[in-house]
Amino acid sequence: MFFLETLFWFPIRQEVSELSNKLYTTDKIKELFESFEEEGETILLFLKSVNLISIYDTQFQKKFEVQMKGIANEDITDKREYIKNKVTPTAIPTDSIWSQYKAALITWKPEESQTVQEWLIVNHFQGERDMSKTMSTLAHDEELGYAPYVGVAFPLNGVEVNTFRGHVFCFLPLPIEPDGKSMTNLPIHVNGFFALTSNRRHMLWATHDQHESDDNRLVWNKLIISELLSVAYVRLVDVLLDDMAISPEVVYLSLPDGENIDPKWSILLKALYRKVFKLKLFSTENKRRVYFPDALFFIFENEEKFSSNEIKDTLWNVATKYSENVVRLPRHLQNAVVHFEFIPEGTKPTTINAELICRFLHEKPQYESFSTRQKQHILQYLFDNISVDRFQNLRLLPTNDQATCVSLKGALEPVYICLHSEEKMFPLMEWKLVSSIPEDTKRHLIKLAKSGMYVHDILKTLYAISLIFFYCYRVVILTIIFLILCFRYTQCKNL
Repeated sequence: MFFLETLFWFPIRQEVSELSNKLYTTDKIKELFESFEEEGETILLFLKSVNLISIYDTQFQKKFEVQMKGIANEDITDKREYIKNKVTPTAIPTDSIWSQYKAALITWKPEESQTVQEWLIVNHFQGERDMSKTMSTLAHDEELGYAPYVGVAFPLNGVEVNTFRGHVFCFLPLPIEPDGKSMTNLPIHVNGFFALTSNRRHMLWATHDQHESDDNRLVWNKLIISELLSVAYVRLVDVLLDDMAISPEVVYLSLPDGENIDPKWSILLKALYRKVFKLKLFSTENKRRVYFPDALFFIFENEEKFSSNEIKDTLWNVATKYSENVVRLPRHLQNAVVHFEFIPEGTKPTTINAELICRFLHEKPQYESFSTRQKQHILQYLFDNISVDRFQNLRLLPTNDQATCVSLKGALEPVYICLHSEEKMFPLMEWKLVSSIPEDTKRHLIKLAKSGMYVHDILKTLYAISLIFFYCYRVVILTIIFLILCFRYTQCKNL
């Protein structure tokens, strides 16, 4: 009769022997169990046959338990063992083999509520047909004895993705170092048949005085990351995109931040992003998905200036009113889509700039429905970032009556810029006066008025007085005409 469970024997030595003088006291055993519990919540992620791990203090006193199950009671046994059953120890398959599934890791601890963490897991065994020449050579190297096998896992719930720090597995998680150097800072956990150091605690990396070509194990690790993990990662993102229950924001957060990941893992970025940007990845304001060449990314050129974030909000309204393909991305993806090494060959991202905004506004007069403040924002942005002749005919300059906007050139009569509250002396003439505008915009208008090329003038005090006389003269004349008409009307009535 065979015992159907898996037994592990630990040499818990209580007396010094010729083999070792390291002793295990009760306290050390408790520390061992506690350290296991720290990693136990994810220890089953990339294992193929182990479904349940329990730790007991005694035969009946359970201290910790973690179990892997399929979500919604799905039996994932075949999916977990699929690659293992397909691959033979003596040959590499011609075609790549894939396995993907969702799983729940259920963790139990005494005096704590049970936690359920759901994961999307993708495993990949690369076939000959998809290998580079160097990878194929190393995969057949009997001295190395490594298999071209990787896996990736992304948390679907219960984890703050913004603070999640990916870890490295070689089927089991590598030890977590106090300094955090064992973390990749990727938003996923990665598993692979990596070349490890002799104590199996770390991946093997080239030292400062070592070149990776001197050791095939170093080359192997580099290719595992750039060739195998990149395609497994892309498959994971593709699966997330196909799941309608997963929001675009979560999909975006599944992709790495090039500024924060461990520098040794940056070799993954170029291969990953060049592939993932070929997917229908980007979500518009109305939840449509678009490809990279069709997207209008709400990203501004570095040299463009902004007086306030309100201006950006207004430009978002402009972009979404004139285009259905506007895409707003988190900061780490904004950096990625404008990184020339990451974008697919032969493509270029379409981003927001003053030239594009001008073209939008000239094509259709939809901007005229914007509020006065929004038009001020647009005008200020254009003043700061493009020559005046590109927008001089757009009706963006609001006058003091709040209902009239005029263009910088092309109006029938001059519009006056008030510098010292002169507008108070001209009631009923708000449509000809400009004063309720930001100071930055006012400075641009004064400069234009002094140039004499545009239909604006600066309302100076002496000129204001002459305008008052002219205005009063018109009022007097109109009053006299009105009185004469009234007198004649009265005479006619008496007759």
